[in-house]
Amino acid sequence: MFKFDLQIVKEILKIGFPSFLMSIVDSVIFVLFNRTIVNYGNDMYIAVLGIAIRIMDITIMPIIGITQGFSTIVGFNFGAKKYDRVKYILRESFIWTTVISALSFILIFGFPKLMLGIFSNSKELISIGIVPIRITTVFFITLGVQFIGGSFFQAIGKAVPAMILNIARQVIFLIPAIIILPLLFKLNGVWFSLPLSDFLSTVLTVFFIVHELKVIKKLQMENNFG
Repeated sequence: MFKFDLQIVKEILKIGFPSFLMSIVDSVIFVLFNRTIVNYGNDMYIAVLGIAIRIMDITIMPIIGITQGFSTIVGFNFGAKKYDRVKYILRESFIWTTVISALSFILIFGFPKLMLGIFSNSKELISIGIVPIRITTVFFITLGVQFIGGSFFQAIGKAVPAMILNIARQVIFLIPAIIILPLLFKLNGVWFSLPLSDFLSTVLTVFFIVHELKVIKKLQMENNFG
């Protein structure tokens, strides 16, 4: 009784492709980071980068959890034309993911020695890692907006904006920043590439979300008077 429906398969691939692509892009970015750091620094800074990524991963886990729950609920309610619920869930998700990322920012930016000390007892590594850790987390508070924004468009079935937002931070902004900024600022340029991409990605996400909320408002009015 089981058979493929090409239209359904096409929709699954279209909506899921951004997440698939990002798994590949993450590996490419890690290679770029390592090669650039070797050119302008040494192995100790590669260790600092590894620790920074681990710290970010720990912080991002609850945000990803909220994002996954958010996308399912938004998808159901958008399909049911419950637009008030969609906007409410979007607002609540923005608030809670921002609270989590803000608390993480305070902990990492305010106590970098403590965070680095969890992963290493090397005084030299901790000493040289303080500035990079702080630079890379300058716009950490915006992570929730970025994650929720990309997931939102996947949930409502809009593949193009979902693709753009999912690849914006790593592909459109981060990869060029990793290549260009070190030419101007050497090793610090590597660290500056992360907050710059976070800032630009957040601006782009807010632009798309604001536009989509106007569309949803129009759909809501049509639904109420239809």
